[in-house]
Amino acid sequence: MNRYVIGLAPSVLVALGIHVGHSVILTFVLFYSWIGIIPFMDYLVCRKNRLARTIGDWGLTASLRQMIVGLSLGLFFLVTLLIGAYYLQDMLFDIERLRYLLEEWNFSGDHSVLLLLILVLLNPFLEEIYWRGYLYHRIGQSLGSVKNLLQASFWFASYHLIVIIPVFSWPLNAVAVVPIFAAGVIWGWIRHRTGSILIPIISHMFADLGIVIINMQYVK
Repeated sequence: MNRYVIGLAPSVLVALGIHVGHSVILTFVLFYSWIGIIPFMDYLVCRKNRLARTIGDWGLTASLRQMIVGLSLGLFFLVTLLIGAYYLQDMLFDIERLRYLLEEWNFSGDHSVLLLLILVLLNPFLEEIYWRGYLYHRIGQSLGSVKNLLQASFWFASYHLIVIIPVFSWPLNAVAVVPIFAAGVIWGWIRHRTGSILIPIISHMFADLGIVIINMQYVK
């Protein structure tokens, strides 16, 4: 599969779900179906790789040291997000606009709790397998490590931009994608240095937890 299709498809699916379907549920179904199925279909079915080799190619390895580093980095992301939201909430958030958008996207009611749990517990695994595991390895077969890292981080940030554009006003929506790109670079660099995506998975989980807490604290 072409690497540009792999990189661009999640953004297209998120745009269809949010801006055409106006539904977070539809967005989740489209997005997670793609990033959850395509990597395995490509490597195990199309390329006929063994599962053990695929796990190694994607960096699905673990160690106690990686777990400790992942927890430490994750706590740093969590605290940074919470402190930033506390001090910058008036500048960053138009609460009424956010509530309106969430209602329009059907991100409310009892099912929103399930969606938030998916965001914290499932999303980090699927995203890191896709972006820092599958895509990183696929791009790395044709690009150097720096270009590989930057391109994977660009695609990672681009789908977030689709969601951020209506949430924040210009130029905040453009600025808000910078730390997401930076996080992608950090996670990609860790993947490159350690050969594992465990640290990115754990720290990504804490970052998503911070987003959920901010949503519950300031929006709900």
